[in-house]
Amino acid sequence: MHGRIIRRKIKGEKIKGSFTIVLELGRDDTTGKYRQKWIAVKGKHQVAVDKMAELMQRFKTTGVIETTKLTTGEFLRQWIESRRGKLDVSSWERYEQIIRTHFIPDFGGIPLAKLTLLDLERHYAKIQAAGLSIGTVRYHRAVIHKALQSAVQRELVFRNVADIDSGDQLKKEHIEIQFWDSEPMNRFLQAMIGSPFYPLFYTALFTGMRRSELLGLKWSDIDFNTRQIAVRRTLKRNKKGEIYITDNKTKSSKRTIKSTPTNAEVLRQLWENSKNRDHDDLVFAVDGEPPKPQSITRAWQAGCKKAAVTMITFHDARHTHATLLLKAGVHPKVVQERLGHSSISMTLDTYSHVVPGMQEAAAMKFDENLSSIFDS
Repeated sequence: MHGRIIRRKIKGEKIKGSFTIVLELGRDDTTGKYRQKWIAVKGKHQVAVDKMAELMQRFKTTGVIETTKLTTGEFLRQWIESRRGKLDVSSWERYEQIIRTHFIPDFGGIPLAKLTLLDLERHYAKIQAAGLSIGTVRYHRAVIHKALQSAVQRELVFRNVADIDSGDQLKKEHIEIQFWDSEPMNRFLQAMIGSPFYPLFYTALFTGMRRSELLGLKWSDIDFNTRQIAVRRTLKRNKKGEIYITDNKTKSSKRTIKSTPTNAEVLRQLWENSKNRDHDDLVFAVDGEPPKPQSITRAWQAGCKKAAVTMITFHDARHTHATLLLKAGVHPKVVQERLGHSSISMTLDTYSHVVPGMQEAAAMKFDENLSSIFDS
């Protein structure tokens, strides 16, 4: 980076005591465009020289040039409002809540151009000390990163300070997940026979679909001949309880799942007995309406108690499905695709508790194969 100072002019006439600092910032890594920043300074020439030296040193150490008077809080309020209608409702509400209750109280008063990584690290440490998980810390980092990236694009700042990882604070933590083996799973399903939630719970355990994906499933998504379930959309509720349906956005979340013969039969019986079986009707509607989250939770917990099995959450049906597949020797890539994970590493990280057993089985299989070769 380098700079120069020129005397300002009006109609070719130099203006006394008025200079412009021109900072050459190089090419933008994203757009490839050459960047300059022009800053007006009033006073003697030496004032402009000192100001340019200060700006160049600041840019060298922080990547920031003070180009806005906005505080971080003011900018974040503007940014989140600009994202209304562009993010899905639940994401927008969560972003807004984090900004309002965490970011603005912690560092909203700092001028946007002077916000540093240290300010963010103090915030991460504070919420972690308050008992929030590493996953939540990482989510906070993702939100502030998106916001600051917008500030960079608008040339309010020239560097996203959230680009720098925060060391051990942001390392993934190992989360102990809960799941059932086949015996308690079967007992639970037996206990749920006759319940209006039985088809929903059965499909959750036998496909590993997310709750929002199950509730967004329509009859047009199910092919009974091929036993294929197309996962294309999600159904969610906002804070007011209003329902909204959105299409899945990522390639991994848009997927087709092969149903088991028994699951296909459960769904076929639901179809035959359902009053709502038009092409666009929701599969798991109860009395024509998608069930409320608290209704699902109550029915799930009641089923656990009736079956006298370990109390796990409805979301843990997804973990149960994945764990049982991996224990059965199904390739992790297949499990990844069924769950809609973005990468196989995410699947292996989540279900690392199964890996030792997979290692043991692989070693035994290898030994068996070699033994058969030597015996022959």
